[in-house]
Amino acid sequence: MVNLVNFSTATSTLTSGDVSGAIDDEADKIDDGDSYPTGGAISVPSSGSGDAFGAWIEIDASTSSSRVLKSLVIGLPSANALQIAEVEIGVGGSGSESAILRRIAINPTSHSQVMTLKAPNISIDSGARVSARTKDSEASARNYVIGLDLV
Repeated sequence: MVNLVNFSTATSTLTSGDVSGAIDDEADKIDDGDSYPTGGAISVPSSGSGDAFGAWIEIDASTSSSRVLKSLVIGLPSANALQIAEVEIGVGGSGSESAILRRIAINPTSHSQVMTLKAPNISIDSGARVSARTKDSEASARNYVIGLDLV
């Protein structure tokens, strides 16, 4: 299931607050999970070249307890045409992250979207470093806003 929230065509950027609100809403609907990162959603830019992942961006340096990943919320920036983005969630130390979830988000419109993408209840160990990275077909970096629902 994908939960899609439309923003006006005048919206060119999404704030972490836009995505954080969607994460909180989704957590309440699922089972009162926690939003991560706790300070609000974070910006995760794609690379500066098409079809290549950007750098891993840390979401949580060390989870305080064992968690289960329930969903991923991604804010897609506005685009001029169909936009396809791929996001990976990974665990592991800086430079040695391993992807535990990969999702594709499709924005069929020319304005910003916030999408909730379900995860298949992936366990994350206590003390794990959690990160995210994105890629798309754009020749320049695009700024995605990412948040997680962990229980």
